[in-house]
Amino acid sequence: LALAGRVAKVLAAEAFAPAARLARDAAVAQSLDVTVEARDASEVTQRLVREGRRFDVVIVNPPRRGLPPSVRADLARLGASLVVYVSCEPTTLARDLADLVRRGLSPRSLSPFDMMPLTEEVETLAELAPAPACAPEVIHSDERLIAVVKSPHEHTHGEAAGTLLARVRRLPGGEDAVPVQRADAETSGVCVFARRAEYRDELLRALRDGETEYVALARGILREKGSVRRPFTEHGRTLSARTRYIRREVISGHSLVSVRPDEGRRHQIHRHLASLGHPLIGDEIHGDPHTNHYFASKHLLDRPFLHCARVRISAEGHEVLLEAPLAPDLVLAVTSLRGV
Repeated sequence: LALAGRVAKVLAAEAFAPAARLARDAAVAQSLDVTVEARDASEVTQRLVREGRRFDVVIVNPPRRGLPPSVRADLARLGASLVVYVSCEPTTLARDLADLVRRGLSPRSLSPFDMMPLTEEVETLAELAPAPACAPEVIHSDERLIAVVKSPHEHTHGEAAGTLLARVRRLPGGEDAVPVQRADAETSGVCVFARRAEYRDELLRALRDGETEYVALARGILREKGSVRRPFTEHGRTLSARTRYIRREVISGHSLVSVRPDEGRRHQIHRHLASLGHPLIGDEIHGDPHTNHYFASKHLLDRPFLHCARVRISAEGHEVLLEAPLAPDLVLAVTSLRGV
């Protein structure tokens, strides 16, 4: 309403219907140019992107759990010269800003407000503007490969500007890079690229003959160690698949595990853990919806808890060890879970 009073044309999205109705009535009473949609912000932004709509300014004021990944992706596509993020939770603000920087929206100012004195709560007003996407962190590079740290919610390949491949190709000597691993968008950690397409098959064989280790959080308490040998059927073919795991820690009734898939089939870890009755926390397809909702609300986890921590391969006659520390959002979830 304040923006519309300054001659702005405003489109507002509010999922709580009574609040949306009050805003709409107030705008009509004051003859202000405000359109209010009583829908979830993610639905509205997706439609606006499909329609090719563009805005000068976008303002977001999410709850404590922060912005959904889909809204963060849409913010970068709406063409705004200014994005204002009103946050009531510094930890999810940090998580979301890290994602938005990768998508080409960089903070230019952060202003904290102590609106509830004598409490731990702090509100923050962040102003973001378009900027070149940040370069990925390089773990290892040689004449054949580039290994980088993959961010969560980032597609490995594709021609879009926001993919990890696009960021790798902006690295020195990475102009012709092609992905060797095709990790799920939500998975973080080590990701290997070939500098040129001619090296891809060689590196793919090295990955298959090597060892890849993931860190996962499984629902409930798994045995100390074990393996799952359960084949998959895809496109009419039966594919062998074995996943080995070691439980590293029990945290508040859930299992932090090291997982090693022998083959790397699509969603192999997700499917094998679910077959044991201990699905991956945050897995929307094979996981437990009640547990996922609890972790999103209480521990601010907005994706499956899966991280590629270590890749060991032999290249050019010597062994290469590639490691990536646990992603910050997963560290946050573990820290929060330990405090329960």
